[in-house]
Amino acid sequence: MPGIKRSDYNIQNTTYALIILVQYVLRMYLVVPLSNQIIKAAGVVAKSAWGGAAYNLLLYMLASHITGAIYYLLSIERQITCWNQQCLAESSNASCNIGFISCENTGSRSYLEWQSKTQIFNNCDATADPPKFNYGMFSSALTKGAVSTSFQEKYFYCLWWGLLQLR
Repeated sequence: MPGIKRSDYNIQNTTYALIILVQYVLRMYLVVPLSNQIIKAAGVVAKSAWGGAAYNLLLYMLASHITGAIYYLLSIERQITCWNQQCLAESSNASCNIGFISCENTGSRSYLEWQSKTQIFNNCDATADPPKFNYGMFSSALTKGAVSTSFQEKYFYCLWWGLLQLR
C-alpha cells in the first residue's frame, strides 16, 4: 500500500480502492470454503430444488456485486486519470492546481475561482460527442452518470453491470 504521509487525493483513492478490493477478495475466499462445508455436511445445499436454486442465485448475485464494485472503482480511477492528464497539460499556463481535484476543496471560494478558469471538466466530459478522452469500457458508467448519482442508483447500476458481465 502506498505511504499516507501526504494528504494526496490520488494516494487516498488508491488506498481506498485497495482496501475495498482486499475486502471483496477475502469475502469470496471465505464464501467458497463455507459453501463446500455446507455441501459436505448436508450432502446437498438444500433439501428442495428451490432452496438450492436460491442459494446458487445468492452466490451469483454476490459475484456480480463484487464485479460491479470493482468496475465502479475503476471507473472513478479512469475519471481521475483524465483529470490528472488534463491538469498536467494545463500546468504550463498555471491555471491548474492539482490540489483542487480532491473533493475536500469543492466548497471553498478559491475552488470556485479555479473551476471557472480551468478546462479540465470540459475536456474530461464523458458525455461530449466525441469525448476528448478515451474512457474505454468505463465510458458507459461515466456517460450514464453512475459515478455522480445517488447511492441507490450507483449500487443498482454496478450490480446490473456485474450481472451482464457474468452472464
